[in-house]
Amino acid sequence: MTSGRGVRAGRGRAMQVAALVLGVMWPTLAGAQSAVEFVPDTRFHIDAEHLSNDDIRYDWDANFFGEIDVIGWKGGRATVTGNYEVVMGNQLRRFDPNQGNYLLEGTVTQRIAGIDVGGQFHHISRHLSDRIKFAAVDWNQLGLRVGTQVTHGKLDLMTRADFRTTVANSLVDYDREVEADLKVRYAIRPRVSAMSNTRLRLVDTDDTRNRGILVGIRTEGGVHLQGSGGAIELFLAAERRIDPYPTQFAYATFLAAGFRVVGR
Repeated sequence: MTSGRGVRAGRGRAMQVAALVLGVMWPTLAGAQSAVEFVPDTRFHIDAEHLSNDDIRYDWDANFFGEIDVIGWKGGRATVTGNYEVVMGNQLRRFDPNQGNYLLEGTVTQRIAGIDVGGQFHHISRHLSDRIKFAAVDWNQLGLRVGTQVTHGKLDLMTRADFRTTVANSLVDYDREVEADLKVRYAIRPRVSAMSNTRLRLVDTDDTRNRGILVGIRTEGGVHLQGSGGAIELFLAAERRIDPYPTQFAYATFLAAGFRVVGR
């Protein structure tokens, strides 16, 4: 658990981040009230992948993801994001769910000169399944999001970066975090595209566990098959994951093969 001084410092940084975001976005938001839409867009997907790793705790990883633009206006939106991740091994049975991890985010972004800029609340809570866990494992962060999307002929490119500071945490030693995504899709045929996704995660820690900056990375490549009601992605991936088990502090490296079903 963070100390009182750490929480106060986190709150101070959070207020600075919130003031910066509000200062950047206020002129545009103030003039956007006449063009508000309710639930202009939604995005959903489920995925599952088989992990290649010597540790019997990591056989399968699956995610159930949903994102809703609750309110939209000219060039901007307020979005709620949720994700449930289940990790399965083979310790107690052939298919043994040992983790259930929850993500909840709220973001408000505004497009300025072709770039989406905004503020973010980020929460993660991690749990063990069929195993004793006395301590809570979670963290709350506030931050800044910057991103853009570009289409050039057959090429679609999406980049996004989050810069977050921790305002409260339990058990983990995460202080600040940068998470950057790069998604590329190239159309081979009208309904068939090559795709690659890369995510880089940098975590600056406090001094409670004598760790420095943690580096995690995931990259995947595959094919995107578009249908009339959605799409299926087949991919191969490699990942270096930070703290893959909720109550242990180390890295793990995975190779994976999986699929993703993407909503319309």
